[in-house]
Amino acid sequence: MPARRSYMFTGLVVIIALTVGVLMWFTLYQQRQRLARFSIQAEGTIVAVDLTSYIVAGKGRERTDTIVVNQDEGKRRTTTHIRYRYVVGGIGIENEKLVRGDAREDYRIGASAKVCFDPAHPHEAVMIEADETCGN
Repeated sequence: MPARRSYMFTGLVVIIALTVGVLMWFTLYQQRQRLARFSIQAEGTIVAVDLTSYIVAGKGRERTDTIVVNQDEGKRRTTTHIRYRYVVGGIGIENEKLVRGDAREDYRIGASAKVCFDPAHPHEAVMIEADETCGN
């Protein structure tokens, strides 16, 4: 009997590991497919850079635009919000990129931005780094 339980446990671990692996692969595949839609490049401009800092706390936390009011035992999280504007077919479109941490030094208002957008839905876009290519 003990050997049978050991095989069952091993089988269960293998099934869980395979399931996690398939889910990870599927998530990466979906992300790559989604990014492939953004195949057209446009030149954009950074129009705003804001920082949001808050405390991840337990129950009862209240969040305002910039900081959580209830700061009892929690971790501080910081996110940089970069708003950028680009033009498609003569129409100006604004979008936002979120970056973990304080990245204000890396993104300056008025700086140029490389934007990749979906030609079928131009308002759906991503701002990418200068060395990256649209559609990949």
